[in-house]
Amino acid sequence: MLSKRWEALRNPRKKRHVIYAVLIFALAVLLLGMFFFYGGSYSYIDIHYARFAYYNLPFIVLTGLYGLLPSVFMLLVMFVYAVFTNVEEAYLFFPYLVATLAVYLPVRKRWLKKPERVIVAAVLLALVLGNGHFLVMAFANPIGFLYISPFGQMALFLSELPECLLGMILLWMFYQKTSEEQRKDFIFGRFYTKEYDTRLATGLQEKRSILGGHVLACFIFSIVLLCSSAILISMTMFNLYAVSSGRTSEEVLHRDVDTSDWRDRVLADIDRGEEEMKEIDASAISIPEFRFINHIRQSYLLGLPPDVTPVSLLRQLTMMMIMIVVPMLILSNEILQRFVIKPITDMEAFMTGYVATEESHRKQYVEESPDITPYFKSELYQLHEALKILVNDVEHYVDTIQHHRTVEDDLRIQRLAAEAKSSFLANMSNQIRSPINSILGMDTMILNSTREMDTKAFAGDIRDAAKALMGVVNDILDYSKIETGGLDIVPVQYDLGTTIRTVHDMVVGMADEKELELHYEIDEQLPSLLEGDEIRIRQCMLNLMTNAVKYTKRGSVTLGITTTKISDYAIHLKVVVRDTGVGMNEEKVQRLLQARVTSEMEEPGDRIGMAIVNYLLESMGSQLVLKSIPGVGTEVGFTLTQNVVDWNHGSSADVFGINT
Repeated sequence: MLSKRWEALRNPRKKRHVIYAVLIFALAVLLLGMFFFYGGSYSYIDIHYARFAYYNLPFIVLTGLYGLLPSVFMLLVMFVYAVFTNVEEAYLFFPYLVATLAVYLPVRKRWLKKPERVIVAAVLLALVLGNGHFLVMAFANPIGFLYISPFGQMALFLSELPECLLGMILLWMFYQKTSEEQRKDFIFGRFYTKEYDTRLATGLQEKRSILGGHVLACFIFSIVLLCSSAILISMTMFNLYAVSSGRTSEEVLHRDVDTSDWRDRVLADIDRGEEEMKEIDASAISIPEFRFINHIRQSYLLGLPPDVTPVSLLRQLTMMMIMIVVPMLILSNEILQRFVIKPITDMEAFMTGYVATEESHRKQYVEESPDITPYFKSELYQLHEALKILVNDVEHYVDTIQHHRTVEDDLRIQRLAAEAKSSFLANMSNQIRSPINSILGMDTMILNSTREMDTKAFAGDIRDAAKALMGVVNDILDYSKIETGGLDIVPVQYDLGTTIRTVHDMVVGMADEKELELHYEIDEQLPSLLEGDEIRIRQCMLNLMTNAVKYTKRGSVTLGITTTKISDYAIHLKVVVRDTGVGMNEEKVQRLLQARVTSEMEEPGDRIGMAIVNYLLESMGSQLVLKSIPGVGTEVGFTLTQNVVDWNHGSSADVFGINT
């Protein structure tokens, strides 16, 4: 809930942090506003004939400390204000959008760790704010290209370099000279801490959210598509107008704007500027670029029409369209990441850590875990509350069993366990499945009702995350059903190729993160359609593949599928998983082979997973075969008898285009 944010502001350090942010934001708005709305007056420091800018310094510091969001929001607000007050120069905010990225990327990529990279970042930023600003004005007002001179371009660069260099040095000093506690209050501060350096060195840096990455990729694709569309429309609109009017583009151009004397007027203006400077000081130098910028600024202040063409007006329109589209997409992505993606990834990380924690330490894990309550009471909030109930019920169930194990007889223990299990399963069904099914139902409506590809991608990611959570719930329910003997084997017709692809899709992400190779050895004579309990077979294969990837640091994991024909209606299906992981000694091999699901299991984690696999294989008339050599790797597999529905070959054998 939002109230916890207000609680955090009671901390004096947090209060100071917010005050500093507001002051920097206000100062950046004030100086940029003075530059744009007063024709650049009071925005430069003149030293002899040199001119140095300072009005961008708060903007640089704001972006370097707080990231894209406040800077883009500030530019969007100022752009909207300019549209309603002086629309002719609203396009001039476009280079600041590029400058925001020129500050954001070096700081985010930890360039401020090395002084030489600080200088490179300052040079790139000066090129954007100095030369880039002029080129944008010239692009929108074609007469400006006639004012370009090598000395003037150097002067533009040097006028912005000091403030860019000072801004980057201030950021470098902050991230290098302040304490780590002070840096952690800022967006990029955690990238400049010893803890993050250690994570990079040990390969334990924070795992990126796959769902968040998909969403960001969709937003980037949308930005590229919209910006490309805006540019394409701007380039073709003028030609379309010319064709519809029955004239050529050149005829329309000369009909609207007379450009025949532009070059003569520019040359005369440059000469006049040099004469004016000579009258003041014989050694003075006139810079054509500065004179052009002053002309444009004065025309905007006085409301005079600048020298433009229909094409250049379309260029201005394109830049203004981009100024609206890009900030809105950035703001939308931030909102979606913070209020939708982050709660989902936090809950997934919590449940993954909870399952991986030893049973004796799970209560401590829950108590020490940070608060991940969603901000608003939505389906995500209901899901979070359901997960809390689930965890509390599990802990209550475990505590009840442990408390009564030594003080009551077996009958008493079984009765209390049954009561706790019934309460747990009831809460599971009501509190977990309902919100997940609600999310899946609403997501299906979105998928069926929208034609937008990016919306379909977002909805698909939400569907995958909800199904993953449902899988966690189903695993816990399977464990409970096995204990009570309620897990049945249900034969159905299935395509083993589809099963293998599903297992691949569920483990490929883990393998890619560890840079492992996945190999598949599929029998060419594999029938296309079999009969058996496809869900339980897939569950066994997935468990073995997941364990192989989990305990393999380098090398590869191989899934082998072979068949032996028994008759025209049946085969022996052999599944083998080999890895190049750490391996196991004989004692651990025997423990895993003998693992069984009972209410007295002392070791959770892998033994529970292998116990479920052993139970399922025994229920299907098979058993686990496991061979392992410490330091070399492990080979584990099973053989099942399956009925054949269709002998056609090919669809299952060519699952991944690998047939060895």
